[in-house]
Amino acid sequence: MSYSFGVEIELIARPLDIQHPFPRRVYYRKLAESVNLQGGSAIADQLDGSRYRKHPEHYDKWWITKDSSLGGPEYPRIPVEVVSPTLSAPGNWEDEVNMFWGAFANVFRLPDEPELCGCHIHVSLAPSGTFSLPELKKIAIGVVLYEPLIHHLLPLCHQDNKYCPQNTLRSQILKYVMESADGWSGDTIYDCVGLKIYDKQELGDFMQKGPSDSTDRHFLWNFDNILPDQSGTVKFRGGHELRGPKETLKWISFVLSFIHLCSKENISWQIAQCGLYNEGIPQLSMSLFWRDITEAARSVKVGQHLPSDWRDMGGSSAQSRRDDGGN
Repeated sequence: MSYSFGVEIELIARPLDIQHPFPRRVYYRKLAESVNLQGGSAIADQLDGSRYRKHPEHYDKWWITKDSSLGGPEYPRIPVEVVSPTLSAPGNWEDEVNMFWGAFANVFRLPDEPELCGCHIHVSLAPSGTFSLPELKKIAIGVVLYEPLIHHLLPLCHQDNKYCPQNTLRSQILKYVMESADGWSGDTIYDCVGLKIYDKQELGDFMQKGPSDSTDRHFLWNFDNILPDQSGTVKFRGGHELRGPKETLKWISFVLSFIHLCSKENISWQIAQCGLYNEGIPQLSMSLFWRDITEAARSVKVGQHLPSDWRDMGGSSAQSRRDDGGN
């Protein structure tokens, strides 16, 4: 089974050589040139006053741009958003990630660790470029059932972040169904998604229609691009701030493995319901969930990038839970 994917990396970094406060576009160009010198392909946003937007025509190369959510840190701190080219797994995508971080190290110091930063990972099925409706339903069911467990994997700064809230906390339809059913069960979510949704638009509305009439993109799992005229990807918005190749490989591999687990493997209802109904997250459910994730990772040939202990996904926040005796 093959997947296409891309990663958006949000950074606030300091140049190696701090001199006159050059405009940001100068450093964007330096980073793009460094990627090109490393044998990759990159282009930098000129920041010429045109309205900020993603550039699909650049998805065959690294795109160096800005992100308004990072604000305007004082020089020499430079806010950067890096959008990868479309990558494939299995494949040589790891080489591309390692190449980028090598190029980054020629221009910037290791990035700071502000709570503003994170990563977004888009995934679609290859070579079709999109998931079928039955596959998307399985992913949606997994997103809801495993939500408490995934929440526990996230860095603390992302667990209650306004840019990536849990789908069940923000989707008006999900909240209504959850309140009506007095909580989730495997049967409840299967009845709602598996039997009562007939097209991708209905599924997108179910998973992320917010308080207004329009579909909101600020969800942990974003289904905004599943419609026929969109990119076909499911987007994960909750990743840790990436400060090097190891973390990048780890979070990409987790998202690929989770998508594969939900869409191609059998979801363990017992594990999911344990996470839903018990106060806190018992070690047993997390351990079994992580076992299934790592098995899915081996199927997609990314298992070497995942830690053996799920608590190592969240960086220092997860380590502090371990030190405090948390499960």
